[in-house]
Parts: sequence; structure tokens; C-alpha cells
Amino acid sequence: MRAMLGVILVAFAAGAGEGDASPTPDGGHPDASARGLVDTPAAEGTVLVLGPQIAAANEVVSGLRDELADHYQIVERKVTAATSVEVLSQIIREVEPRVLVLLDNPTVRLYRALQAVQPPGTRFQPAVVLMAAFFEQASAGLQNTTGISYEVPAVIGFVNLRSLLGRPLRKVGVLFRHGFEGVVARQGELAAAEGFTLAGRVLDDGDRVKAVKRGLRRLLDYDHVDALWVLNDSALLFPELLARAWLPVLRHGHIPVMVGVSSLVSAKLAFGIFAVLPDHRALGRQAAGLVDTLAEANWVVGAHRPLLPVAIEKVLNVGMARALAPIREERLREVDRLIEAGAEEGQREP
Repeated sequence: MRAMLGVILVAFAAGAGEGDASPTPDGGHPDASARGLVDTPAAEGTVLVLGPQIAAANEVVSGLRDELADHYQIVERKVTAATSVEVLSQIIREVEPRVLVLLDNPTVRLYRALQAVQPPGTRFQPAVVLMAAFFEQASAGLQNTTGISYEVPAVIGFVNLRSLLGRPLRKVGVLFRHGFEGVVARQGELAAAEGFTLAGRVLDDGDRVKAVKRGLRRLLDYDHVDALWVLNDSALLFPELLARAWLPVLRHGHIPVMVGVSSLVSAKLAFGIFAVLPDHRALGRQAAGLVDTLAEANWVVGAHRPLLPVAIEKVLNVGMARALAPIREERLREVDRLIEAGAEEGQREP
């Protein structure tokens, strides 16, 4: 079971971070050659894309190319959690980009580590952050940085799931760690405007497996939630914790579980039944618009708040959904991907 979970969660782990935006340099202390890195003149028209080589990232880059290829050179370089600050320094020196595009939380953390060792007053190329969980936390403190939130507002998922299921959906539970109170409060306000109550439970300190089990049982047995919303927090979704805490409790919960990444809606993993996430190619096209805006602003970000994704993708494990409640079959045409046991995942509804 754990081996299978590990395979399923590879895509999730590559894109979703823990929400902890503290600097974590990879590869030790950079030497003096990294200093003054971004004061070197940038080559006109070069966009440097840094991140993992996974399907979702490839879709984002395709969207960037759709909009920018006629005017910019798009250069891709693979970056992982194991990449050192020295290696990142060398990549940027070689490419001399006009703008950086950072894909996922490990890449953002690495870039933060690079900024942290620059001399005071260093002028940084603009950076556009994509596919990073909890953008505001992940990018906090980064200079000349903007981006697009990776989380679709939870209420969009609530409304869509309510339209699909033939059962009441009014009260939604969420389990979260300390530090995410603001995230949950903002989502609760949006949900309330559409008639939903968001019931949040903060994880107890101590053993994580016991804390998750206890929190879920409180949501199910005391709060009597109609559905569960799972944050994109990899600290709560690693394979062992899924196998030992989430799945054993939810197996008997008989409520729909909404997630924020498609890898958790799987015919092989009886966990999430519904996900609403950004359309990754559209995300790249939207990011291209940010690059054009930065060019018009002389490559200075200024004050900013993250944009919301302009296009979404809806994924439904239709077999699990039918086991929970009657489905409004006429609504299935509104879902982008339907997943059934034994069917090929990723098939798009015609």
C-alpha cells in the first residue's frame, strides 16, 4: 500500500509544498561567486523557466510558449529539492534571463536561499511564481516577485460538487496545521457567501498519525460535516500518513473528499473523489500576460497580490461518487475528467 501511495503522490510532492516559506538552502553555503549574481546585465528577451520535469510543468511551459515564443527565447532548466544554490547561481549566470519563472515550492525555496546571500541593495530580475502551494506564504520576503495562486478558491469546488451530488452539502470540514488559520478563515468567508459552513480543526501537537486520526474523527463524529476539504499541504499528505491515518478513518466516513491535486483523485487510491485545479496550459498563458506586464513596467514588480487562475479543470472519481450518493448524470458533461475503477485515468469527457 505504501509503495503504491508513493508512486501516486510523486506529482503531488513535486508541486505542492508544506506552506513553510522559511529559507532552506540546498547544498550548503554558497561561495562568494554567487554574490552580485543578478546585477549582471540580462539578455534581452530571455525567459528562464526553473522547476521539475513533470507533466503539469510541461503543460505550463507549453502555455508560455503559445504566447511568448514569437518575442522571447524560452529556456528551461530542471531544478529539484537537491539542486544547490551554487548550481542555480551558475544557471542564471549562463542564461542571463530577463525574467525568471519558478515552478513549485522547492524551486521557490531555492531561489529564496539565493536571494538571501546577495549583498544589500542587489537588484533582482523579476520572478513569476507558478505551481507553488500557498503562494503568499511561499513567496513572502522575496524581492521583485509576483505570480499566480495555485489554489482555486475552495468554494468553487464546493459549489461544483453540490451540483453533482444528489445529497445535501452545507457543512464542509477541513483539517489544518498551526499557521494556516488565515488561509482557512479567508476560504470560510468565501464559502459562507454561497451558503456553506466551513468547520476547521487545528491539528493537535504530538504524534502526527494520532493527531490526524483524532482531528478527522472530531470532524465526522462531533461536527457532522457533509464533506471534507483537504488542503494542498504535503506535510499532511505524505504516503505513510495517508496509509496510517487518512485512509483508515475515511474508509468508514462515507463522505465526499475534495482535494486540490489530480493525483489524489485516483482509481488506485480510494481517497479524493473530486478536485478543482488550475488548467496548467492556461496557467502558462496567464503567466505570459504577467511577463508582458512586467516588460511594460521596466521589469519591476512593485506592490502585488497573487492573481487567481483564470481557467480550471474539474476531475471526478465517478465510481466513488456513485457509491456515496446518487449523481446528477446530466451534470457529468461539465466535468473535464471522469475517473472510474479499471478505466484509463486522464480520459477527458467528450
